[in-house]
Amino acid sequence: PTEITYNILINASQKASNWVRALECLEEMRCKHLVPTTASHAMAMKACLRGSSWSSALQLYQKLPSHEKDGPVLRSLGMQTLGEASAWPEALQLLQPDRDHTDQGCFNAAMRALEVSNQWLQALGLLEVMQQRDRLQVVPMTMAMSACKRATEWAAVLFLLRDMMPSLGLEPSLPCMSTALGALLQAGRWSEALQLLQASTVLALDAAECNRAFKDFATSRSWEEALALAEHMRQQGLTFTEGNRMLEESLRS
Repeated sequence: PTEITYNILINASQKASNWVRALECLEEMRCKHLVPTTASHAMAMKACLRGSSWSSALQLYQKLPSHEKDGPVLRSLGMQTLGEASAWPEALQLLQPDRDHTDQGCFNAAMRALEVSNQWLQALGLLEVMQQRDRLQVVPMTMAMSACKRATEWAAVLFLLRDMMPSLGLEPSLPCMSTALGALLQAGRWSEALQLLQASTVLALDAAECNRAFKDFATSRSWEEALALAEHMRQQGLTFTEGNRMLEESLRS
């Protein structure tokens, strides 16, 4: 088999999320004195990521020669690996040397590492850097909000949603609004959660989010918010889940 043959096999392994076979192909190439290309390594790393084998992807990345590590494709994959592995110090260190020329994927991967590690202050700091580099988008903003939510910093979530995003002209997506709602429900900020639901056209028409909030309101004895949301849902033609329908009937009886 030639390098091309092995690349075809690695690509097939990647698509099948068969990271073990992808790494075996790389090893076979070396044993046969064939030199894996950047594409070979990239496909093998993608196979590891798709197969949720972050440690294997990271080990492969760490063994690469410097000239390959610094390339845009493998560097982005390395950042993604560090992000999914919650290795936020290493992700920020890899981001540091070349922030001016770092692509969006690398910034997003670093933010992902901070999100899953509950590093909300670091996430806010990275948002500032991304803003300076004109790399700030809704997706990393949502991940920063999620980091704040995980750390129960609901006030920081509202700041990002109500102050920072409008100032940058960013339109909140459903995942973004859902994260903000979840932060308020998690903190027991019932009135703020109801206000957010009623004010957001994204959330106001989403049956799943309204049902989630209604259940939290009702089970936490926040009767006023629960009944107000129930009325809103009826006006919008949103359907209650069976459990919430029974809860709503018991509240009115």
